[in-house]
Amino acid sequence: MIALVLATLLTATQPPVVRYVITTETNTWKPIELKDVERILDNAAVSPLLQRGDMQLVKSDFASLKQGDYTLMVAGRFIEEAEDFSVYMTFGPGKREDLPSFYVAGTEAVGKRGIGEMQRIMEKLANEVANRMNVLLARELRRVDLPLEIDANNETVVPGLWQWPKLTEPNIPKPSQLVQTLIDPRHEDDARSQAVRTMAPAAFDELPARKALERCILRDPDPGIRMECARALEPVARVNPGTQRVFMYAMRNEFDGRVLAVFANISASFNGLSHAEAVDTWLYLVQSPATPSEAMSTINELLRKEGARTPNLDVAVATCMRQSNSKFDKKSDCVRTLLPILPEERRGIVILDYLEHIDPLELAS
Repeated sequence: MIALVLATLLTATQPPVVRYVITTETNTWKPIELKDVERILDNAAVSPLLQRGDMQLVKSDFASLKQGDYTLMVAGRFIEEAEDFSVYMTFGPGKREDLPSFYVAGTEAVGKRGIGEMQRIMEKLANEVANRMNVLLARELRRVDLPLEIDANNETVVPGLWQWPKLTEPNIPKPSQLVQTLIDPRHEDDARSQAVRTMAPAAFDELPARKALERCILRDPDPGIRMECARALEPVARVNPGTQRVFMYAMRNEFDGRVLAVFANISASFNGLSHAEAVDTWLYLVQSPATPSEAMSTINELLRKEGARTPNLDVAVATCMRQSNSKFDKKSDCVRTLLPILPEERRGIVILDYLEHIDPLELAS
């Protein structure tokens, strides 16, 4: 009996097991062998978490990943067109679901460099991403923390959670007269709209057409034409990582709710690591006070379909609920659509955070 009690106590005090996998991804551009990229990620991204001392990190495969208490997925990706390298880290549930899930990512340019310099950039990036994950995780994994802070504008933020890749404005090689018509806003709206319809079939095969349509969703002054350009690019966006990056940048900077809803629905078709970036962009939009409320129901419904295990969901919902009374429509949509899908224990933490920071006038109403 005593031995059983001691064994139980010993198990209770053991650090939780976090099983992790490392993956790499590229299309055709492979400046470094992928097995070497995996080694870089294992050394530079996993080591900072090992140094915490409050988790047992065990390398795994996907088949046995969920056998640990929690899971950690580390991914590296070469972006061919931009010659960038991205690192993604996701901490989530395994056998236990009591903690929030987190997802962090970072991107750096690695093109036109020697192998040695490229490796140093990748190692530094992986280490920075891992350190940001460390900040987000509670000091002890047995505690549930929502790492929210108030910025200089009195808005609630999640420090270090989102670090978006830089986007260079699409360069259009040898633009034709048709392309010039679309990208020059001095032309009438009807003329630009006709240009979109004419070049849409060429978006897959002709680089100038694709780049012109990408520039359109970023810069055209007319919301209706931005929507037309987005729909013309939709088939390309399903498969082209460069176009996917443009869409995600456009989502984070779009001020028209109708256009943003179109962008979000198109981004729902992205696969692999681009899908993870799209989901994180939706979460960023949920917590951002600048997001137009007209798009919130679309974005929240997309997140609801992703489910309770979506990384960063807890902090996004908590941040949304902390927004001022002027954002009431957005807050109520978060409460109605996203709060109910959180597991009970985690939902209670978000509600408690809201009650601790609620405006007394809002509570009275």
